[in-house]
Amino acid sequence: MAGPNATGVVVSAGKMMKTVKVRIAQQNWNNHIRKFFSKPTHYLVRDPNNSTREGDIVRIAAGFRVSKQVRHVVTAIIAPFGDTLRSRPHVPSEAKRQRQLEAKRHAKLARRAERRRLSASTPNEVNTPGWTYTPDASSGPSESKILEALEAAEAKAQAESITSPYASEGTTASGAPGAIASGARGPQEKSQVQRRRDQSLNRDADKAMRNQEDLERIS
Repeated sequence: MAGPNATGVVVSAGKMMKTVKVRIAQQNWNNHIRKFFSKPTHYLVRDPNNSTREGDIVRIAAGFRVSKQVRHVVTAIIAPFGDTLRSRPHVPSEAKRQRQLEAKRHAKLARRAERRRLSASTPNEVNTPGWTYTPDASSGPSESKILEALEAAEAKAQAESITSPYASEGTTASGAPGAIASGARGPQEKSQVQRRRDQSLNRDADKAMRNQEDLERIS
């Protein structure tokens, strides 16, 4: 782990957004051979303004955690390689980095408060057609997203309220077959009922005819 202030060489730049790879020269003592061997360590370092180039000698500092792998930040360019420092974006100072972090934190808290205020509003107020949300000055960059979400919710509610053209054919609004009106049967069902009724009448007629023949034979 690099100390509070370490010096290294940028070995990879321009491949990640505001992040460079820095090599810190270190040595490892081999007790068996009784000799030091080079064992450099590589770190992913935060470069807020993309000021460094590959080959630069930079000074980095720990304690600036951005992600799981990025925990250092470039504090100064000791020896530039290639472009001069005047043609590059300046490296922000520690005070400026702190101000940027505070501004980012305040914006996050403002968005969180806006989401909570919006979730606490009544459903009737949000879903009422024609209702317009008026953002506060402290809502920050989340105003446009909230307005888009409300417009999408209103459009969805209007689309669901429209009667489906299949409703008159015994289907639901989604197009799936719905409940058919009582007493209404299709042509296939009518033919089956009529056929069963005819078969029952034929059986009754045959039975009555056999009974009549038996009576005549007995008499």
